[in-house]
Amino acid sequence: MLAAAEAAAVARTRLPVVFIAFGAEEPRSDTDSEQHHFGSREYVRSLGSRQRGMFAG
Repeated sequence: MLAAAEAAAVARTRLPVVFIAFGAEEPRSDTDSEQHHFGSREYVRSLGSRQRGMFAG
């Protein structure tokens, strides 16, 4: 992700690009399906509907 961010920093893009890493968001067990991704879910909720896009690697 850092290499992609460095490449994007010098590139001209039509829209803003934001690189964000959220850590420790994986479910802890098979029964823990809703108790994860709090930070990333809140971040996506804070965006306007036209500002959403994602690449997960």
